[in-house]
Amino acid sequence: MKCFICSYYFLLVFLFVFVPGLNGSAQVAGSDTCSKLKFHSTLELPGFSAICNNSAPDYLSMAIAVNPASTQLEYSNISEKIKTEAVFLKTQLAGIKKPAKALKFVFDHVQTTFLKQYDVDADFTDMFSSGKYNCLTGTILYALLADALNVKHTIKFMPGHVYMIAYADDIPYIFESTDPVGGFVELNKALQSNAVKSMRLLKFMASDNGEKSPKGDFFETYYLKLNNTELRGLVGYQYTNASFAEMMKQDYIKSYNLINKAIVLTPMAELYMMRDELLKHAIVEADKSTSLRAQLLADYYNSTRNPNKKVQVVEEFKQCIYQVLFSSFPSPDSLKPIYNALRNGISDTDVQDVLYELYNSAYIAYLQSDDQNEEAFKILYHEYLNGNKNEFIRSGLDNSIRNMIDLTNGAPNEVAAYDTLAARYPRLMDFDVFVYNRCQAVINAARFAFLNKNAQDGERLLKKFDADNYYDKSRPAYCNPSMVYSLAGSYYFKKNNIAKAKAMLTKGLTYDPDNYELKEKLKELR
Repeated sequence: MKCFICSYYFLLVFLFVFVPGLNGSAQVAGSDTCSKLKFHSTLELPGFSAICNNSAPDYLSMAIAVNPASTQLEYSNISEKIKTEAVFLKTQLAGIKKPAKALKFVFDHVQTTFLKQYDVDADFTDMFSSGKYNCLTGTILYALLADALNVKHTIKFMPGHVYMIAYADDIPYIFESTDPVGGFVELNKALQSNAVKSMRLLKFMASDNGEKSPKGDFFETYYLKLNNTELRGLVGYQYTNASFAEMMKQDYIKSYNLINKAIVLTPMAELYMMRDELLKHAIVEADKSTSLRAQLLADYYNSTRNPNKKVQVVEEFKQCIYQVLFSSFPSPDSLKPIYNALRNGISDTDVQDVLYELYNSAYIAYLQSDDQNEEAFKILYHEYLNGNKNEFIRSGLDNSIRNMIDLTNGAPNEVAAYDTLAARYPRLMDFDVFVYNRCQAVINAARFAFLNKNAQDGERLLKKFDADNYYDKSRPAYCNPSMVYSLAGSYYFKKNNIAKAKAMLTKGLTYDPDNYELKEKLKELR
């Protein structure tokens, strides 16, 4: 009886075996690969952690953990049953002298004890509760027991089917789990010859078509040593089946997560092909306003060979921004994990820069549209402090400063308000728009002080003007207090303090030497 691992995997393995140039290449799972896996239970984690750290995992635990409903208690119970079976078999085999008979005893006892009803959709755990099994789960059990009994064995896979070959005195015996009656078969010379003929018909052979090699050597080379796997591979096929099942339900996100785990265990080119297709569907399925979709987009960028991938990812992010910020938007912070998932997942600095500008410009625009101008300013100012002085940051800060100035101008004490801002954000003095308006606030306050006959405060403010170094000789009209000194000269003249009036007018001319009004007033005093 033939056990189809699954129809899609049947196609994959058919391609792998029979299509030239489409062979998969094994890869070593790295910790970075495992860090991107999404686990559906705590039972899964230890096995993959061991593999990614290049240590031996517990394949029984991994076979059970493929089912997300499996528990630690279930693992403990199944583990105990297998240990009990291994102890029983060891005891019985001690009394069987013929190796072939001993293997037959193992085959039969497992069949009658665990493999009771064939079911193509059976899970590994089903064998221990209902006796339902298939070629994959049955072969896993045989392989686990063969390890426990120190029986030399290999596991064969072919299109849609797996089975074990055990050895007695170097003679191979098939353990066909799906055939309880005739599934234990010695691979004698006659069967080997038939197998060689079958392989020749399929052209499953070397370029010489096997004609230059003896039949025995050909059989060993192209049957016994080819298309073998191990427990790791069997667990990988379980994940492939599970992925296919979710794909049939059109749950592409689950299917994609499962195929990634299959690839860590059995990294074949065909599974990468399947993963790429699932990833595209998963991106479409995922909500644009979630970091999950962003993670999938990052995976797509890192795996696709599409030369237009940068544009694709950027356009997707623009749509995401619109949906998150300007549609049904619960909180502006919900955009940040999406942005972080993309930026952290894509190492290309050019793409990171584009994403950064999109994120900041959109987020700042949102804050400003919601009258959260100070929050927008803080983001820009923080970037500026960290050395980011590109045009986007400078222009954004310039606009933000103008908004702050609009709020500051007209305050009961503008000078104090500007001083507070400058103390809190010292680098504001790098921006002309802030320096100019702060300077004008000082000049205007000094002017109003003299108009209100508060000469003491007026002189204090003029000294502050000098101390803060607002005046620039290269741009005398930029921030010039000469008119305040003209007003101060008039004030002291009226107070009959001619010396002070002359001093104020003379000081004003140091800022504006060609000022006609200052010159005329000084001439009159002389």
